[in-house]
Amino acid sequence: MIKIILGNVGSGKTAFAVRDMYLNLNRRKTYSNIQTNLKNQINIAPEMILKKEIADTKKNRKTGESEAVYKFSLNTDYWKKIKEPINVTLDEAHSILNARRSMSKINIIVSDWLALIRRVLGSSEAGFGELTFISQLVNRIDIIARDMATNVIYTICHYIKTCEQCGATWKENSEMPEGYIVCPLCNDHKIFKHSHKLEVWHFPNIQLFQTWHQFGQNTFYKHYIVNDIENYFQNYNTLQWDNMFGSMY
Repeated sequence: MIKIILGNVGSGKTAFAVRDMYLNLNRRKTYSNIQTNLKNQINIAPEMILKKEIADTKKNRKTGESEAVYKFSLNTDYWKKIKEPINVTLDEAHSILNARRSMSKINIIVSDWLALIRRVLGSSEAGFGELTFISQLVNRIDIIARDMATNVIYTICHYIKTCEQCGATWKENSEMPEGYIVCPLCNDHKIFKHSHKLEVWHFPNIQLFQTWHQFGQNTFYKHYIVNDIENYFQNYNTLQWDNMFGSMY
């Protein structure tokens, strides 16, 4: 199954995915680029996807020294050797699967990797695993990945801000174009956020999500509030890296 988790910056998309990993309802290990402290999660390293080999050498015009010329290929062996059922979760998927770079060499290999992952996730006798993409820019995810999604989730984070100076309290959410950075009553900068909750909608495909998001039609099949999301903030690094393959060049 392919799942896409969407929402604005700060909407709790990553926290929602980490909560899923923690609950781990299908008891599978999750390969992900989200850095967590969960025992059932394995960090995806670039070399798990790309094989980097020296194809040739060239002379550096400035230094006169020889430099290696690399070729990249898909590391099929790593994933085919995995025998146990797994899930795969990719944060900042719009950076990894950018539709505008769909013909770049790296993106072609990553697309081939996703096709391989779909076969790996679907080949287990224990049933299908989940392939999850997390993004705030759905239109920049490769169209094939978008169209194959069978569960599209949208999150909004609701929270409370309190001024440490005067005690003023007000509500904000991740859909607001601009929140208060100073207290509206006393103009103090000492403000803290707390009481986070996620409002979550589920859609069976990307088309029905867009119908809801753009035109307000009730095309979702599930809508609920996650009240315990703060319990999972401690389980992951909020400063995620989004250039998965930068170290390969």
